[in-house]
Amino acid sequence: MTELDNQDYFIRATEVAQKLTIAKSTLYLWISQGFFPKPTKFGKTAVWRNSTLTQWILDKEQESLTH
Repeated sequence: MTELDNQDYFIRATEVAQKLTIAKSTLYLWISQGFFPKPTKFGKTAVWRNSTLTQWILDKEQESLTH
């Protein structure tokens, strides 16, 4: 993780998908299945806090270590 990952700011779906190396359609599928946190909406724009994404990644890493 970089220092930037520890800062809190909003990121859009395209950036989230890039960080997770998945397609945006996969991101929205995960959201609909409850596997990934729902976004905050600013008008029609879906955004997530960087801290939420970072915590989700850390949680998934921890889960993989315990299974």
